[in-house]
Amino acid sequence: MTDPSRASQDIVNRLREELARLEHAAPPDQRDADLDAAGDAGADPTGGAGSPTGIGEALDGKVRITVSAGHVSEVVLEPRALRTPSEELAAAIRDATNAAIDAQNAEVTSGLPGVPSLADLTSTLDEFSAESLRAMAESSRGIRDAIATVQRISELHRRRPT
Repeated sequence: MTDPSRASQDIVNRLREELARLEHAAPPDQRDADLDAAGDAGADPTGGAGSPTGIGEALDGKVRITVSAGHVSEVVLEPRALRTPSEELAAAIRDATNAAIDAQNAEVTSGLPGVPSLADLTSTLDEFSAESLRAMAESSRGIRDAIATVQRISELHRRRPT
C-alpha cells in the first residue's frame, strides 16, 4: 500500500524540481520576454513540450476544440458544421470545449496517486490500531517479564549467604 504522506511529499518534490528546472532554463529577462511573446501570440511559452493538452469533439467530429496550458489553443469547425443552426452549433462548441477540458484534466491527474476511499482509509487505520495494540501488549509483557526476572535475581541475592 502506498503511504499517502510519502506520495504527497514525492509530488511536492517533483513540482519543486520542475519549478527549479524551469527557473534555471533561461535568464529572468529572457523568460519574461518569452512569456510576453507567447502571451501576445496566444501560444504556449513552453512550445507545447510537456504541456498537457485535451481535445474534445462534437457533431461527429465536425467541431474540434484543443485546450492547452489552461486555454483554448485551437478551434476547428468543418464547413458542414457551419450549416448547423446557431443554437445547436453553440451547444456543440460548448460540449467540445468541456470534453477538451475534461481530457486535459484527466491527462494532468493521470500520473498522480489516487485518493483512497474512506472505507480504505478506515480499514488501514483499523489495521494500524490493531497492530499497535498488539505491539503495546507484547512490550508490556516483556517489561513485566523483565521486572519479574529482576525481582527473582534480587530475591536470590538477598537469600544468598554473605
